[in-house]
Amino acid sequence: MSDNKSDEEQQQQMERIFICADIWYEVFNFLSPFDLGLKLALINDRFDALVDVHFKSREWSLDWMIIRRANDGNGAQIVNARSREGLRIPQGPLPDNVIGFKHIEISYLDQNVIKFLEEICRPNFGTTVFIESFYDHSWEIIRQKIWPLVNDNICGFLRLSPSVFDRLRQFSPTILRDCAKLRSIHSLQLFPEFPASDDTDATSAQALTEWLITPRGDDLPKMLYCEFFSARMDELKGSFVNASERANFIIKFLENDDFEPFELKNNWTGERLTFRQIDEDKWLLVRCPIEREEDKWANWEKEAIEWKRRRHWNFIAITFQDNDIGDGTATLLLRILAQYSDLLVLFAHCAMELTMDVVQMLKAFNSRTCQLILGAGARQLVGLKMISVKHLTLALRSLQFIAQFIPTLRQSFSNELPTDRHTLLRHFDQTQRDFEDHAREIRSKMLGLMDRELIGALEEWRLEGKTPTASFQQIVMQIGKFYSSYSAIMPPELTTEILLQIHMNFKLYLRQHLNSRGISPHDSIAYGMAGQDFAYYMENVRALPDCKSFPVDTIGDFRFTPCADMPNCRLDAHGAFNRHSCKRGPTEY
Repeated sequence: MSDNKSDEEQQQQMERIFICADIWYEVFNFLSPFDLGLKLALINDRFDALVDVHFKSREWSLDWMIIRRANDGNGAQIVNARSREGLRIPQGPLPDNVIGFKHIEISYLDQNVIKFLEEICRPNFGTTVFIESFYDHSWEIIRQKIWPLVNDNICGFLRLSPSVFDRLRQFSPTILRDCAKLRSIHSLQLFPEFPASDDTDATSAQALTEWLITPRGDDLPKMLYCEFFSARMDELKGSFVNASERANFIIKFLENDDFEPFELKNNWTGERLTFRQIDEDKWLLVRCPIEREEDKWANWEKEAIEWKRRRHWNFIAITFQDNDIGDGTATLLLRILAQYSDLLVLFAHCAMELTMDVVQMLKAFNSRTCQLILGAGARQLVGLKMISVKHLTLALRSLQFIAQFIPTLRQSFSNELPTDRHTLLRHFDQTQRDFEDHAREIRSKMLGLMDRELIGALEEWRLEGKTPTASFQQIVMQIGKFYSSYSAIMPPELTTEILLQIHMNFKLYLRQHLNSRGISPHDSIAYGMAGQDFAYYMENVRALPDCKSFPVDTIGDFRFTPCADMPNCRLDAHGAFNRHSCKRGPTEY
């Protein structure tokens, strides 16, 4: 007789084993939300209920997130740094049991992102901040929109460079001491400089020193991680010896061959300043009471040693630049123009001066926009690897957006200017023309980019194998990418207009390739494959939402159509298409 129990007996025994809910809740803490929700909860009704209670009662911290421009160019998205999964920015308040986050990198900003930050940056969260931004407008947005959300919670700065610190001091000269919770700074190229001061005319190093020697209300030592400057060490020693007030701090230095340990005492304040080696590559400069609680200070020194390299919770990295601001410069300019209109009403006698100010502002916006997009070295100026269709479309739409208000501005100033000064209005007319000219240039550049892609694919086109051929698949993909970027910003009627122009150009290029290769209905196999490729192209183009009205062309409809309707294109003496005669031909990208 077998000792093995039947499956039924084993099942009955398992059913008699009961583990209380509290134990399961303890176990759940060691499992990932994914395993709980999609595996354990599906075992039976009891586990489903337990997991539901656990999710509702547990406090959660959000994972490592990257906030960037959405893939379709429309607004922002959150990307999980581990799984690379992208999600839209949450709308509305977060659950009360969300108590923090691990890491947020902000590489794109719009109103939805700001609202999300308002929700996630809650009081009592100790926040570590890193900032890497280089443009005036970006810093103005940081000052207005982000800094008020984080300044009361900042407990640490990571990689604080002199340039970033100088920008922060434009918010307030006492910016570091204004952050009441700030305790730790990892600085780049900043070493304490005396005399300490955070007055307006003080250096960044002096302002850093003023923060360092200002005691905290809780008497916790401040922590600084910086490079070693031997020339300033004597200043620091002298300041300590002559000090009349206490200041607890710990400074961790990178390894340096010039290090020499020392210990100084200040009997007036009852403090000692000790510089000693902790291990092979760690040195600490500690200012503390002569008689100190060794256990506490040992823990604080260990914390200072590990602070920079540990993973900081509630860490915010601000890395967006001007071109990553969704509610960008055009909207800001419109608000400024509205303020000038208000000034015109209040101070009509200053209409001439206000006129020239507004015109100069419009011209600066127009010229700067085109310099960053169309000018030589545009990629280097903007700091991008490439100027894409999305960037061109944003620039084009910004110019169109502002240009529509110029006639209204002209009329407002016309009403207030003396009659003998109406000649100033010509500046509005010229500026309007400049906006329109640059808008046409940007549109031509976008068409040129597509021309290059289409012609390049046709040059690689081989009528062999299966249809659709790789070249036509590439053509359809490029048009789809163009459509996604352009339609996310432009209204449908303008999207239809430019796609129709691209379609007409492509038909012309295809006709010339058919002619140059001698492909005709007499070559039934090659002509048939070409017809199938073009049918595949038409099917996919007409499937785009703004292209459904396109005619259902076939290869026979346009092959012998004269190109007189394309005045910018012509055939050369041998009957081949001269693509370099097309004003919308390939351009530098």
